[in-house]
Amino acid sequence: MEKQYDLSGCVVSVLYSPKLVQIIGSTQLLTFLNHNLSLNTLQLAKLIKADYQRLFGKRLKITNASLMVEIWGHLYASHFANVIKELIKLKVIGDLTALINKRSDTIDCGEADIDTNRGIWDTLSKFNHIIIKCLPKPSNIET
Repeated sequence: MEKQYDLSGCVVSVLYSPKLVQIIGSTQLLTFLNHNLSLNTLQLAKLIKADYQRLFGKRLKITNASLMVEIWGHLYASHFANVIKELIKLKVIGDLTALINKRSDTIDCGEADIDTNRGIWDTLSKFNHIIIKCLPKPSNIET
């Protein structure tokens, strides 16, 4: 099932399936998050998990912190890839950037038994307070 959310004037789409949510990584999502990265990402995570609970009658087994860092990982991977592409003018870098950008279009967030990366995001989530300081500031991001 797909739901669209109007978040401060930014439309964000989320696809819901058992044990999986897929967030469409649009520029509007990035715009919404950049108004207050930590607070807005937490708000989105809570909204997604509450709707998952309503739709499936059980909670999504992903912590808020893990969901947040996974969203950041996907969204900002594209940003960092594009920065590197501008710095290093090689075809292989351009090809790699295109692959990263394509994989960042949809943020697949699944429970541990279906998402092989869940453990990575769970581990990284313990460092959210450090990770957020390393992310680019809104003025340095193209939306």
